[in-house]
Amino acid sequence: MLTARPKDSVSLSEVLDRLGPKPTTKTSGGATLSLSRNGNQIDAKCECEELKAAVTLYKEIIEFYREKETRTDTTQTVVEKEIPGWMKPFLYLGIVFVVGTFLLAFLYIRKLPGRIISGSL
Repeated sequence: MLTARPKDSVSLSEVLDRLGPKPTTKTSGGATLSLSRNGNQIDAKCECEELKAAVTLYKEIIEFYREKETRTDTTQTVVEKEIPGWMKPFLYLGIVFVVGTFLLAFLYIRKLPGRIISGSL
């Protein structure tokens, strides 16, 4: 976890003649400063440990979401077309019941108009 800390500061004072190719380094808290001399050029490098940790954490988070986005999960749905054997008798009974009910209703309705006309309801 990344925690916020108060700012760190480093100051380094060195005589120009003493600077050489080997860096002179000073650390304070999470900040590190190094000075070196390369001919007529002075190289200064400052690093903050907290920022390094933040960059590392951000890289991990970006990599995690990049991998999550590119990974695809495939789900294969298998549809069973065959009815189990124990269910077939119930299916046939249901079909017979429905057809029989419609047949009886049809026959009853067919006899009904004659009764209405003769008035013997």
